[in-house]
Amino acid sequence: MPRFIREEIALKAQEWSLNQERVFSEELMNKRINFFLIFFILLLVAAFFIKEKEIVSFILAAGTVITWILSFSIFSITRKVNRIIKMLKRETGHPLSSLDTKSFDLINRFLIGYALPVFCSVIITIGSALSVSGALNLYMPFKEEVTRKTEQIKEDVKKSLPKTKEKSRPSKYFQPIDSVSK
Repeated sequence: MPRFIREEIALKAQEWSLNQERVFSEELMNKRINFFLIFFILLLVAAFFIKEKEIVSFILAAGTVITWILSFSIFSITRKVNRIIKMLKRETGHPLSSLDTKSFDLINRFLIGYALPVFCSVIITIGSALSVSGALNLYMPFKEEVTRKTEQIKEDVKKSLPKTKEKSRPSKYFQPIDSVSK
């Protein structure tokens, strides 16, 4: 690598401040939490609407592993953000050092960065354990009932709709487009 490129990289590395690292880490934490919540919701929806019990068990078992991996990823970035903010509060000229120490930022970061991923991962883990053991079917008997009721409502709607006539003879003023184009 040429010398001037190495010097430019070294200068950019010196410009990176702790505050920029905080902003980058907080954005990364937000993205990971958003992805985690979307994955969690899609996992629950898939588990609820898939009818085959074996597929639901597999999805929940795989989802358990993935949600715990994502949770540990969120834990590490939350810990990093907490350390950076603690360091920035020690600096005398930084705006974070003048903030009230009784703010709810630490509580919010704890709830969002630690409690929420653990809560969601535990729910998926319990659902997976119940599904694999077959006990989930005892707790969700309404799933088959909902499917049966939905089919019954479809049949009732079909019966209540007016019967349409079969193909009727076109009127003498109407010609099909195929006969006009010939």
